[in-house]
Amino acid sequence: MLALSLYQLGCIDESLALYRTLLEKFESPPDAVWCNLGLMLATAAFEADDASLLMQVRYAAWQSALGLLPVDEPATIAIVIPSYNHARYVERAIRSVLEQSLAPDEIIVIDDGSSDDSVQRIRRALDGVRIAHQFIARENRGAAVTLNEAIERASSQWIAPLNSDDFFSPDRLRSLRHSCARDGIDWGFGNVAVVDEGDRPFARNSGYRSDALYSVHDSIHMSQSLGLSFLRCNPAISTGNLFFRKSLWRRLGGFAPLRYNHDWRFCLEATLVAEPVFVRDATYHYRWHNSNTISDDPLKPREEASAMMRDAFANAIKSVQPQGAGNPFAPTPIVWGHGFWSMVAASGNISAVSRSELLALLGAIIAPAPKLQPGAAQN
Repeated sequence: MLALSLYQLGCIDESLALYRTLLEKFESPPDAVWCNLGLMLATAAFEADDASLLMQVRYAAWQSALGLLPVDEPATIAIVIPSYNHARYVERAIRSVLEQSLAPDEIIVIDDGSSDDSVQRIRRALDGVRIAHQFIARENRGAAVTLNEAIERASSQWIAPLNSDDFFSPDRLRSLRHSCARDGIDWGFGNVAVVDEGDRPFARNSGYRSDALYSVHDSIHMSQSLGLSFLRCNPAISTGNLFFRKSLWRRLGGFAPLRYNHDWRFCLEATLVAEPVFVRDATYHYRWHNSNTISDDPLKPREEASAMMRDAFANAIKSVQPQGAGNPFAPTPIVWGHGFWSMVAASGNISAVSRSELLALLGAIIAPAPKLQPGAAQN
């Protein structure tokens, strides 16, 4: 309580010093300690040095120059659709692909052992389609495995996943290719619109659970860079909202076999090697319904995410990649200085950082007491 009171009084260094003492004495501080420490570090770390301010200037210049980068010609695109028990929605998903103003070069659909009539509906939706396509129906192996299998089958340079219960806006592929298929860009994602079971959009601030998704998506505007925003949450929302080079997917070893967060983990790993691009006009319609995977059990996704973030923070902290190699804006301490720690603290996952790293951070942030000059008056 004393540490919190000192923080509220504006005595930041004194407050953090008390928290450092708590971490030194107790191996498992109460949850309230982690929560309050995270809030304090989010502010204190951001104000502790000028490295993040310099990076913001460089990042803004890079974003301004994106439109001047050479365009990949031609950039081929594969749509990959992992399908599972979405008979009610899968035809709408496929139709949104066929209605694109820029047609994809190929479509690959794999049904992952659906128990409804998804297979029949997919065959009906693909019947007579002139775009090169593949359809595989097999036993259940899980979303990440199915996604990787579909991508492996693709021969195109760029991959655009689509969840079988969601759908694209008509100009999505055109916008994505125009913005992302450029020299030096390996991945990106677009805007998200949350819709209900009847394709009706949920309004923002409507009081529904969709507000939480919009809040996560909008969090990109609260970060110093797009890559840094993934330390806090997954602003892309869904695998289906991603657009990436197949070469990047290979470099990262594909999607990890996680049930709830394979998309977020992919993005975290991708940010270390390539800075993403946000394409405002490339809308992805994310469907909210009672059988969404994330609604299975609210605790399980959080437990999986906590373990994932511990690995992500460890990888970022040990990264010694200098600017100019890989992603010059990689969300790591060596690139963003204390701006990295501010975002980690704001994520609510500060307890996932090792004790030694936290103690070192607190020692670097807490300002040393001023020294009296020889001969100075002492009262």
